[in-house]
Amino acid sequence: MNTIKSKYTVSIKKKHFYDIVLSRIIQCNYNSGDIITEKSLVDEFEVSKSPIREALIELCNEGFLKSIPRFGYEVVSFSKDNIIQLTEYRVLVECGYLANHWESITAQDIAKLKKLLQTYYDEPHKEAALEHWEHNTDFHLTLISLFGNDFVYRQLKSALQYLGVAYAQAYWINLHTENIVSECEAHKRFIRLLEENKKQEAIECLHQDIENFSTIESQKI
Repeated sequence: MNTIKSKYTVSIKKKHFYDIVLSRIIQCNYNSGDIITEKSLVDEFEVSKSPIREALIELCNEGFLKSIPRFGYEVVSFSKDNIIQLTEYRVLVECGYLANHWESITAQDIAKLKKLLQTYYDEPHKEAALEHWEHNTDFHLTLISLFGNDFVYRQLKSALQYLGVAYAQAYWINLHTENIVSECEAHKRFIRLLEENKKQEAIECLHQDIENFSTIESQKI
């Protein structure tokens, strides 16, 4: 699995097993409610317990597993209700901050957002859904960072992280692939509206961009 999760890992071995378990969650080899044990993975890969445990703990910290003492690690549910609630939260926070701080956005801020798009989406290309979501996350976190609230930044980052795995899983379930074509037209349009100082249209564009995830998620079978 091509994943950009290295920033959340400490060791190469930990990252390796982190990626394996996360990939199995995305591809539904581990389903919601399944129990994963350290022993099962240690026996499967014939390795020491330490990197396995570190990987599972990291996945717990990120909300993809739930530790059950003396039993194992339960795979969390990417439920429709969770997706709806997190999407509503994103709309309230991101669109609300954009509306309230519109006048504080500078040409330098817009240039920063534009540079991100040029880095990630210079031209349409195929990439893993989770990698595409990481680029999407960078854009939205950069936007919210312009408004200077560290607490909101951290909470939004956590929400986006959870939604990213649900997003990749939805693509896998619908298309049996992790790869998608990346274009990000909504972000390009959003930047044009910022440059043209069209506040209401920009807010509506951002709102629609956030809601688009729910459309993908609702197509799960």
